[in-house]
Amino acid sequence: MTEPNKDSEDNNINISLSPDSVKDLQDFLEQHYKHFILPPTRIPKYLNQLVIPPVYEPTTVMDPNTGEVLRQEYTVDVSQFEQQILPSPFPKTTVWGYGGQVKDSDTGEIVYFQNTPGATFEATRGIPVHV
Repeated sequence: MTEPNKDSEDNNINISLSPDSVKDLQDFLEQHYKHFILPPTRIPKYLNQLVIPPVYEPTTVMDPNTGEVLRQEYTVDVSQFEQQILPSPFPKTTVWGYGGQVKDSDTGEIVYFQNTPGATFEATRGIPVHV
């Protein structure tokens, strides 16, 4: 990777990369752009697939005598984390998002999922929900 060349007219940085130096570009961006505002015109559009949010998995509370479903309970946390929002090779973005237990659509296993936007809730008419 060559050294950045600062263009004095429009304040751009030009970088020459060989096809196999994407990692160098990632390192450069993380080092130089972590705390700067990136002009939106510099971000390629429509490269990342949108995440189809999974459904949070409830804990079903039942009446021990009748077996009737009393309510469905969800535990959802809110935290700060890094997520790849901009297309690669731009660095990850610090975001606030939601996390909780979801059913993996491929394996059927219950796993922890953290993302912004968060997962979705499915409710059944007549059954109270507690989040």
